[in-house]
Parts: sequence; structure tokens; C-alpha cells
Amino acid sequence: MWKLAGRLGDHLMTIANDPQYVKEELLPTFDVSAREAGKDPNTMERAVHFSYLYDPDLVVPFESIQQDAGTISGGALSRAMSSEIVCLFHSAEDIIKKIEELKEIGYNSVVVANSTAFSKTVGGKPLDEAASLKVWEDVLPNVR
Repeated sequence: MWKLAGRLGDHLMTIANDPQYVKEELLPTFDVSAREAGKDPNTMERAVHFSYLYDPDLVVPFESIQQDAGTISGGALSRAMSSEIVCLFHSAEDIIKKIEELKEIGYNSVVVANSTAFSKTVGGKPLDEAASLKVWEDVLPNVR
């Protein structure tokens, strides 16, 4: 799959977040394939996607968040993932830390989906959709 992205694509988009896997397998394979196709992989976008729930009031137990285990458990992505598909954040600092970690393993773009809007309650506890958007006022000035 990563060979195909490098050879035919203009960029890479994935949910892979295991640092060792991304650094040692995914990105090297993508880079080699891009070079073989006559492209400069250093100019190509390397995007990672994650979804999040924002819970500044600490009301949501992490265990209550439904993860798509069928996609990861035992599948090809199982070795590409070191954390969950849906992240639970309690502060702007949590989000900044996650973005910095993803940049550190080699991504140059981050695609984020706000699952708070679709999960107004998790485990019977309410989530603040407005706060899940407003937090980005504190995040965006700190990441590039």
C-alpha cells in the first residue's frame, strides 16, 4: 500500500501512529517508491489522521469510548498502531503534545476529526461541543 502511495500518489494519508513502524517501514517504503517514480519524497505531503473527543471536565472514562477494534485487532494495521484511533483530550496541551509527537515521527500534516459533535454523551455523560472547537484557539498558535 505504501509503495503504491509513493509511486502513484501526490501524498500519503494514513492513521498509522506507531513511531517505530512509521520511521522504519512506512515512510522509508513511501520514500523509495516515490524516488523510483522520479519524485522527490521530501516535497510530498505526509499526513496522519486522528479523531478526538474533548473532555476538559474529565467526565468521560476512556474505556467508554468505542474504538473500531475490527480495523486494528489482528489486521494489517495492528502493527502500525501504538495508540487508539479516537483520542481523548482534556486540554489544549494534550492536543499540542499529540501533534508534536506525530510531527516527530515524520508527518508534516495532521488531519483531525472532531468526534465530540457526534458523541454528545459518552457513557451517559455530556460533552461540550462548543468547547471542543474553542480549544483550537489555544492549540493553533502553538503548532505549525
